[in-house]
Amino acid sequence: MLKNHFLVLFFSSLTYFVFTIPLLLLLLSFHFQYTSLLQSENPDANSLFILLLIAGSLFAIALTIVGIGSAGMNGVVAKLMIDNDAAYKDFWMAIKEHWLRFLFYYLILGIFVFLVFATYGVYFYREFNAAMKLISLIIACLFLFLYCLGKPYFLLECFYFENGFFSSIKASIFFGLGGLFLNVALLIASNGLYLAMLFSPIIGISIEMTLEILLGGALTSLLNLEFGMMRLEKTVGIETLGSLYRKGLGPER
Repeated sequence: MLKNHFLVLFFSSLTYFVFTIPLLLLLLSFHFQYTSLLQSENPDANSLFILLLIAGSLFAIALTIVGIGSAGMNGVVAKLMIDNDAAYKDFWMAIKEHWLRFLFYYLILGIFVFLVFATYGVYFYREFNAAMKLISLIIACLFLFLYCLGKPYFLLECFYFENGFFSSIKASIFFGLGGLFLNVALLIASNGLYLAMLFSPIIGISIEMTLEILLGGALTSLLNLEFGMMRLEKTVGIETLGSLYRKGLGPER
């Protein structure tokens, strides 16, 4: 599949990478500004807290841009999996059909990211009840974790099934909690590089650019969709799953 459609996947991955550039630049800028403030002689807690709030807000906006690109990238891979054929134009067709759903999904993701940044800032740079600060940070991280955990199943809901947006979110979190260890491993494999960039942005961005040139976006989408389908088949059964496929989209397994 990858061999026969190399150019389609290459240009789709490269286009998807363009959608990630604002987020990568923000990660790079945040890393240098944050470390610079920390390494100053007298780090100002208020400045660090404000920087975290601004960074969290900008990351939330940048993630919505990534989300629109993700609709195109995952749309190409999903069509390739369903029809064994895809063209570069399918990237833009998928955005046209699914951009709003992905925009909302990544907007909610961005809100959770902002809450993590905000509670992290409160925990380290604001005078408040220590226990409440810790609990707030843990809850924010937990919500972000659970939401991200269900992403492969949300993709399947978008391209395979006829469910509403919030039904898709609930189903994706439910299936994300099943087979927790494997889902966590997939989450790290798919998104660990963005976390690595916070600690070593130059190396992280270099690796990210290299991976995108080598079909990184396509391989990540394929990994998410194939793994998600495998888990669904194991959880609900192939026959039950086959009856839920969108009519006319592809053969039942």
